[in-house]
Amino acid sequence: MGISRPVFASSEEPDYAARNVTDQNSTKPWRAASKKQGEWIMVDLEGSKPVNRGELFFEEVNSKPYEISISSNGVDFEVIAVSKDRAVNSFLDISLGGKSLRYFRVLFPEEAAAIIKIKLFN
Repeated sequence: MGISRPVFASSEEPDYAARNVTDQNSTKPWRAASKKQGEWIMVDLEGSKPVNRGELFFEEVNSKPYEISISSNGVDFEVIAVSKDRAVNSFLDISLGGKSLRYFRVLFPEEAAAIIKIKLFN
């Protein structure tokens, strides 16, 4: 349900646009343009929808801290997952239990990791 949906980000490198994470045909990841704290990427489902799970694919094995949150209005976010103790992941499977959401956001409190795909399922 997240395929070809609008994607917003705090920044992006040229040729590594945020929209790549929901583009089925893209093999390029999203990469933040800077290494500053607080970079984020967010998928917009264009209306609130029930979501059972999400998948997040990092470009490389990632040990950078991240926070995953959801929102129905793009302003008030509910944190649903936070990396712990520098967990090492290249793929995340996130259970959402049918929560209704419009926005799915990944925030990096330190340096951002490149993300290849974000997939959401009902």
